[in-house]
Amino acid sequence: MRKKFFRFLNKVMLKIQKEAAPNYPNVHPTAYISYDADVVSPEHLYMEERTSIPRNAIIMNGERGKFIMKKWSFSSVGLHVFCGNHMPVVGMPLINVTDAVKSALDVNHQFSQDVVVDEDVWIGANVTLLQGVHIGRGSIIAAGSVVTNSVPAYSVWGGAGSFYKNEVGVRRYFASRTICLSL
Repeated sequence: MRKKFFRFLNKVMLKIQKEAAPNYPNVHPTAYISYDADVVSPEHLYMEERTSIPRNAIIMNGERGKFIMKKWSFSSVGLHVFCGNHMPVVGMPLINVTDAVKSALDVNHQFSQDVVVDEDVWIGANVTLLQGVHIGRGSIIAAGSVVTNSVPAYSVWGGAGSFYKNEVGVRRYFASRTICLSL
C-alpha cells in the first residue's frame, strides 16, 4: 500500500514538473521547484536529479552569477540565494547599473559569483546563501543561517555569518569508507 502511494506521489510530482519545465530549461525532470518560487533568471538555474526547492524561495541570479544545485540536495522553505551584489559606480544611480555595465567594469567578477550546492546537502528553513558560496558534499546548514563563506564537505554550519557547528555527528551518519571514496 505504501509503495503504491509513493509511486502515485512520484507520478504527480513529475507531471507538475513537466508542466513547469519550459520555464526552467536547465532543471532535471526529477527536480522539484515550488510554483511560488521566485527565480529572477530561470535559464541560469541549474538543478540535477532529485533536488528540491520548496515554497517561498527567492533565487536572485543572472547571466553573471548562476545557482547550481547538484544531486540529492534538499532545501526547506524560505531559501534565499543572492548570486550578485550592488556595484557602486561613481556618477550613476544604482538602478542604472545593469549586467551589461557590470560586465564592462567588473573584470574580476567581484560583484557577481556562482552559488554552488554540492551533492546530498540539507539546507534548513529560511537560509540565505550569498554570492560565491560553495557548500561541500554532505553538509547540513541549520535553519535561519546566513552563509557568507564556503562550507567544507560533511560538516554542520549555522547562525548569522555561518559558523562551524559539528563534524563528528555527520561523520557518524556517513560511513568512513563512503567519505573517503567520495572525496
